[in-house]
Amino acid sequence: MLFLIVPLAASRRLALRLALAVALASAAAPAAGQTGSPSYIGNFGNWEVHIYPIAEDETRCAVRSLHPSIVDGEVHWVFNTRHADRLPDGFLAVDPRLLDDAAEASVVIDDRARFALKRGRDGTGYSRDEDAGALLAAMRRGLEMEVILVDRTGKRRVLPVSLIGFQRGSDAAGAYCRGTTRRTLG
Repeated sequence: MLFLIVPLAASRRLALRLALAVALASAAAPAAGQTGSPSYIGNFGNWEVHIYPIAEDETRCAVRSLHPSIVDGEVHWVFNTRHADRLPDGFLAVDPRLLDDAAEASVVIDDRARFALKRGRDGTGYSRDEDAGALLAAMRRGLEMEVILVDRTGKRRVLPVSLIGFQRGSDAAGAYCRGTTRRTLG
């Protein structure tokens, strides 16, 4: 019995030393915000939150849909510290891969509220600046969003997106980009 206890105690000391060395190395390494590496914050229902440090004065906090109907492309709600004065509520961004053939794109929340998307220079579909606050409020209250894509021939493609968890996810992302939780997360 003593033979098993001594090596176990020695291995515990070694494990503690190794853990201390890793902790010290991590503390000495630059923070995620300084290196530009994204940070995963967590899952909230059908949405997940990531923080993307872009530059010292710019951070993007994105809530990404995890809906299984979206295989090739992504739907995000983005808070961006660079645009916080102009777009304090953030904006919706629909991946250009989803909009390839679309001549027109919009989102509908719970079959009631409809918002047109504009195409950015990068091909991404964005919510209109004047709609951002109302769209965010509708998404936070809603249960389902449909991304409606219409091609040049009039053919419609509808991508359903669950809004379960969006409210909590957008709270987490918005709080981080407003700086109210930045110190505790990064």
